[in-house]
Amino acid sequence: MPLVTRIGLNVASTYSTTGDLSTVRTIPWAYEKIISLASGVGLNQADKLFVDQRTVTTGAIDSLDLAGGGLLDVDGAPFAPARIKGLILFAATANTTILSLTRPANGVPFLGASGDLVTAHAGSLIMLAWPSAAGIVVTAATGDLIDIVNAAGASAVYDIAIWGASA
Repeated sequence: MPLVTRIGLNVASTYSTTGDLSTVRTIPWAYEKIISLASGVGLNQADKLFVDQRTVTTGAIDSLDLAGGGLLDVDGAPFAPARIKGLILFAATANTTILSLTRPANGVPFLGASGDLVTAHAGSLIMLAWPSAAGIVVTAATGDLIDIVNAAGASAVYDIAIWGASA
């Protein structure tokens, strides 16, 4: 079954201001970027998709193993991509703790070094995409983990989507 994807960012802002002896000024700003992925394993292509809503208990780590670690794709088959092409994480607005999207030891090299992280407060959205043919390589046992770390205090919920290529 072919996978066709559009990963997008669409921002629309309006800034309104007034000053002494001046009229209202409105300054609009719009920005949109779309990455389209056709079905396949090359440039601008993906053929694997993992989506889930997950809960991490207080002070815990949800370690996603992308090399046969029990994740299932949208068809219920094992999700074990050779390359990652995109990743979206949304931290639920009701969360009271901070999540960290982290590259652990033996982690997928989507961040610069082991231990690097991006934090996700309640309502945060993290979007990353690598549409090149190379994508981000997943290597079993040495580069196949993505950790979602929850700070202490309460459980936290997040949505995640990962696009990958099988070769």
